[in-house]
Amino acid sequence: MIGDTQINGRGVVLLDQPLGRAENAYVLLDHLASTRGIPSTVDGFDDPRLTRLISHLKPHEQRICYAKAHADTWAEAAADAGFGPKDGEAVRRKCKTLTHELARRDHARIDTV
Repeated sequence: MIGDTQINGRGVVLLDQPLGRAENAYVLLDHLASTRGIPSTVDGFDDPRLTRLISHLKPHEQRICYAKAHADTWAEAAADAGFGPKDGEAVRRKCKTLTHELARRDHARIDTV
């Protein structure tokens, strides 16, 4: 049965699974199709620090970061990018850690000059 199938430890669901209880609720496929507008490259940022941070992330983490620009929470950003809320929280923590690490490296480089 498809509901019992797993890929990489995650359950497989049907793309026509409703995302709400209303009779005309969106289905999962509708939601996934709406994530196509999320950029998949680092180009286009004015702040070089942001470009540098995002370049250290995996592609799925980058998609969540791009989605965060239009979402109120990391959980919403993850959902908009087609991932679960836990993925959004993991990316939030990783970005925070990377920000501190990159700043530390910059300070260390300045101190040695």
